[in-house]
This record gives sequence, C-alpha cells and structure tokens, in this order.
Amino acid sequence: AVHRYFDGTANLLERWRTDNKALSEKTAEEVYELALKGNVVLRGWGAPFLLRDIPHAISVRICAPMAARQQALVARGLAADPAAAQTLILRQDATNDAAMRRLFGTDGMDMSMFAMVLNTGRLSVEQCAAHIATLAADPAFQETAQTRRAVEDKLALLRVQAAIEKRFGTDRRFTQIDVEVVNGRVTLTGR
Repeated sequence: AVHRYFDGTANLLERWRTDNKALSEKTAEEVYELALKGNVVLRGWGAPFLLRDIPHAISVRICAPMAARQQALVARGLAADPAAAQTLILRQDATNDAAMRRLFGTDGMDMSMFAMVLNTGRLSVEQCAAHIATLAADPAFQETAQTRRAVEDKLALLRVQAAIEKRFGTDRRFTQIDVEVVNGRVTLTGR
C-alpha cells in the first residue's frame, strides 16, 4: 500500500487510510537507518530532502527531456504511444511532487537539495555514472565520524519526538517540549 501510495496507484480507501504524519516519520526513520549503514543508494522516498544537510550524502537528480522519457516508456512496453507515455509521466511527476509536499512540506523539484543534476538527454548513462563517481571520490563527500553523527542525531531526534507525541499527544497547547540532539546528547526543554 505504501508503494502504491507513493507511485500514485493507491485506491481511494488506501489513500484515505494513510496517516501522512506517521508515514513521513516512518519514511524518515527508514531513510536515516539506511543512511547509517553507509554505501547505499536511495531512490526517492524524500531522501534528498531528509539528507540535504548531511555533508557526505550525495543527492543527484537525474532528468531527461519529455521526448526522451516518452520514447523510453514506449520502448519498454510501458506505454502504447508517446501520448500515453506523456500522460503516465505527468501523472507520476505530479504524484511525486504531491507526496513530497504532503509528507515533508517541500517542493520535490527544489534543486537546492541536490549536489548535482544530470540530464540523460545530453549525457550518456556512462557519463552520468562517471560524474557521480568523481563526486563520490571527492574528500568533501567522504563519511567522517562527525557526518555520521549528524545522521545519528537526526534519527535520535525523530525517535524522541515520536516517543513524546505517543506519550503526551500532539496538542502543543498542553505539551510544549522542544527536543534538540547534538553529538548524541538529547536536550528537552519546555513543559
């Protein structure tokens, strides 16, 4: 159901039953847990937004002109003709953008989340891979104890906030607890 929700094929009942807040929290938790494993490639799921301020995380946006995307879908047998392919592409793009807005309150097309944008209409797959490999080899994108700690802090923050909400609810009129996690130390302030 979650996969269908993200790809825009979830039925009305599945969409109605989906708790966006819980889904965004679980998605973030999964992304941070995977990021902590290291040497992982994540496609979508809000990873560019969630990892945007993690220095060693390389977020790459791969794009192509509409005609190239249409041709690829038709060639793969996923659409009967370019017009049908365009309909599928536009629906998928709108679904992805809506999911980013609903779950994370951000524009999925915000290029500031990405270290690099590659256009497969102008570059071959091999060239794109070479550019990504060059970036991955750069010292600025190497995981360090400090950058790993940043991911651990994000995961701890998420889990502490979820525990507080589970225990005290989400009504800020009654519980005003702010959470800060720095270098593994959790600080709670408020009432």
